[in-house]
Amino acid sequence: MKHRSISIISIVGAVIAGLISVGNLVQLMVIKAQELKERGTDNFLSDLLMYPLDADFRETTLYTIAFGVLGAAFIFNTISFFINADGKGLKIGMLAVRTVQIVCAVIVTIVKYKTQAVFPALNVMIPGIVIACAEIAAIILYKIEEEHHKSVLFLAASTMLVLLMNVVYLVLMIVGAVILLSIFLKILDLFMPVDVPKIPVFSAAGKFVGYVSRDSIQ
Repeated sequence: MKHRSISIISIVGAVIAGLISVGNLVQLMVIKAQELKERGTDNFLSDLLMYPLDADFRETTLYTIAFGVLGAAFIFNTISFFINADGKGLKIGMLAVRTVQIVCAVIVTIVKYKTQAVFPALNVMIPGIVIACAEIAAIILYKIEEEHHKSVLFLAASTMLVLLMNVVYLVLMIVGAVILLSIFLKILDLFMPVDVPKIPVFSAAGKFVGYVSRDSIQ
């Protein structure tokens, strides 16, 4: 890569955007905890843990900042691609992809803030799908170019944290529940081991091979 510094700026921006998004989650949960405490509830912990699944992360200042930093990271990564990519075909393809995404982003902004659309959710969703499909094309171009693998991974992770924090939180909850269950079962087995009858197994020459549980041969 001829100009690695621009790609590094993109990676740093992606990391910062992800950290700000995590900070946004923490801030919202602290506010929710204070609200639940003032209101009084018998299910404080469960209500607090379930809150991020339905929370609207887009209505906060931190989300706006994270989104802006993420956008800047994408811009720097695109600039790095145009500088370092060999071949006009790759550059023209990336230019077309980014142009489509910018047009769709403008449409989403106009629909959301400047118009009274009959089906605003649909009018926002269609350009959003186009942007996502275009980004898949961009990833393919990055793959062909072979110099921006690391920055693309950071951008993809940051995008998940910024735009799909509800989904990320749900996945983390499931993983955490599985880990806690596994730890609980190990502790339970440590203090209350299950005595499974075992039968010694010998080879034809009379050499001890090991044990096999009685249930496995029934």
